[in-house]
Amino acid sequence: TGNYVKVVQRVPVKIVFTNPDAHRLSQTPIGVRMHPTQIYEFLAEVGIFLTLTLMIRVYRKKRVKGEGTALASFAGKITGTYAFLYGIARFLLELLRDDGGRGSVFGGALSGTQLVSIGLVILGGALWIRKSPQATGTAPAMSCLFPFIRRLHARSETCSRAPGP
Repeated sequence: TGNYVKVVQRVPVKIVFTNPDAHRLSQTPIGVRMHPTQIYEFLAEVGIFLTLTLMIRVYRKKRVKGEGTALASFAGKITGTYAFLYGIARFLLELLRDDGGRGSVFGGALSGTQLVSIGLVILGGALWIRKSPQATGTAPAMSCLFPFIRRLHARSETCSRAPGP
């Protein structure tokens, strides 16, 4: 209940806390209609999950056809996509929240979480535009270190030369 949000009047979905313990433990307003940011975040995370799952399926199909990109580059795109999308979702959710315990920066213009979200968006974008380590000759043996990545990229020459777990 610590995720209380700004008071709303005209939204189709509202949440109202009625338990006095919610206020006692986290100063959540009692009996006030608010945005259900917990539900919004759940929906955002489901959307991100489906996006990443689709990306992995497309990558697997391309690898079978021999059109796929390097594994290290693809792993960076998955991580970058997650960081980028989560950063955007979190930034927007923070606009609806009103719990002052999170701190503020730039004279109250942003919450601390929004600043971190901006960093995630920048990191995600950087992972998307970086060059493939294999193209520069510095490819990490990431698929050998993590078995789930090796299964994703079963034809990795790096792993066929290195002993695996």
